[in-house]
Amino acid sequence: MPSYLWYMVTLPTSTVCVSVTGYLFLALSIWYSLPSKGIKSTPGDKTERKTLKIKKMERLIIINGELILPTGIETNKIMVCRNGKIEQIVSSEAYIPQADDRIIDANQQYVSPGFIDIHVHGGGGHDFMDGTVEAFLGVAETHARYGTTAMVPTTLTSTNEELMTTFAVYQKAKSLNKKGAQFIGLHLEGPYFSPKQCGAQDPNHLKTPHPDEYNTILEASQDIVRWSIAPELAGAIELGEKLNSCHILPSIAHTDAIYEEVVKAYEAGYTHITHLYSAMSTITRRNAYRYAGVVEAAYLIDGMTVEIIADGIHLPKPLLQFVYKFKGADKTALCTDAMRGAGMPDGESILGSLTNGQKVIIEDGVGQASRPFGICRKRSYRRSFGKNHDKYSRHTPNRCYPNDNPYPRPHSACGFPKGFFGGR
Repeated sequence: MPSYLWYMVTLPTSTVCVSVTGYLFLALSIWYSLPSKGIKSTPGDKTERKTLKIKKMERLIIINGELILPTGIETNKIMVCRNGKIEQIVSSEAYIPQADDRIIDANQQYVSPGFIDIHVHGGGGHDFMDGTVEAFLGVAETHARYGTTAMVPTTLTSTNEELMTTFAVYQKAKSLNKKGAQFIGLHLEGPYFSPKQCGAQDPNHLKTPHPDEYNTILEASQDIVRWSIAPELAGAIELGEKLNSCHILPSIAHTDAIYEEVVKAYEAGYTHITHLYSAMSTITRRNAYRYAGVVEAAYLIDGMTVEIIADGIHLPKPLLQFVYKFKGADKTALCTDAMRGAGMPDGESILGSLTNGQKVIIEDGVGQASRPFGICRKRSYRRSFGKNHDKYSRHTPNRCYPNDNPYPRPHSACGFPKGFFGGR
């Protein structure tokens, strides 16, 4: 298989990351850290991207880059952009310069679509559950420095009061977010999960779905685009049908369901699986009979899309190859699932809000949360971005939203170091 589809390209710390949606649109700001014509890089800072504002009708030309396209990696090509859109990609020989061209020399680095993170909790010492505008903006700006151009802020299992606060703060932060990755909707992770598969979710707030409660939640926010749920719980099928009617993606997560229950859920609209392999059932034996679980259902149901944390820690190389081989690029989304410790040094951290979160110890870039039954690995991350890169990929398109969903489909890209990702 082409290595760029499942290997994370090991990049020097100076990388061009171009914000693209569907490989068609170039954002009005280019995140880069390379010297270019008329532009100065920050001395000694090899990770911070700077924002290049493009004047109306001015052409932006990116030369000497390796362009990551749906068909592969192209070299000896020049990207021509005008008014914030990719106008054409031409060979070096076919490029005709104009007097007002603004040129960025990529120096043989990768030019990639901006990473759209569909599952992320925090970073830079902030968590979306902190309930402050500062936290939202801090997470967005932290991830933008490493190539994320859009994200779906994700909640944790919590009280309804905390959820309502998150909804209100999201609205304020979205209007003020000028420097960070764009907010494109909210992802609710919980509280409707199996106690047997809670992972690092707080078991004190787990419950089964009830119409009075989830309808109140849905009425409180028009920004929800995805809700992760254990489909075997009583009332979960009805909730999935309700979400579909609202153009919200029901996703399977933290679940102990068997294959037959997943099939029923899929028919009700649960067409995506959150962080495949993490906190979910596989083959089990019950009353002398073996049953396939959620992992097996992910492969057997052709239309099911999956999401993976492709850092080489939560899923090792063979499993990443397995996912790519049997689900393929079209059905695989990639996410960080990062917590507040992303971009922070080893030591103590908190998973969730500062007031009600769980203490996490970060050792060698891996966060571990204490549990009554032992240690639960939650989210891993590295302090030294640009170092110790692993070779696991995020170059496959993320296509996890229903075709009739009004929200943009995410596409993955490069730019994250080893350990920026999370999971259980």
